[in-house]
Amino acid sequence: MTDQYYNPKWKAPFPKRNPDMTFQVILKMKFESDEDNNLIKDKIQVWIDEVWMPKNLFWEGVVYKADGSKCDKIDEYHKDFSAPPTVLSCDNREIQILLKGQPTDYYWKDWVVYKIMPDLKKEFPEVGDFVSLKDYDEI
Repeated sequence: MTDQYYNPKWKAPFPKRNPDMTFQVILKMKFESDEDNNLIKDKIQVWIDEVWMPKNLFWEGVVYKADGSKCDKIDEYHKDFSAPPTVLSCDNREIQILLKGQPTDYYWKDWVVYKIMPDLKKEFPEVGDFVSLKDYDEI
């Protein structure tokens, strides 16, 4: 039986899809630092590339179904994204991170909410709360 409520070809207003069904969004979070913005930007990108990505190629967890039962879930980062998160900018108010989504992006929002944002905030006290998540062309 097919899922009557999901069809990847349906046009959702967000995120805006490219013809190949990929997408790009910008995650914006509060940011405050006395360090040089370019240095902290580079420091965060190196951490993403050398520490965060190797630890997060796979995400093991538990999913609760609508009937209350639970099952193990293993998700692969590259099923949802085509590249590591890319730090575009840091200033004294905001950090902007580019996320490039795949057509097979079932859990991309889960990655943002449960992995990317909390891990950034834990590792870098300069990174604060969520500001917005927008299509790349809307910034």
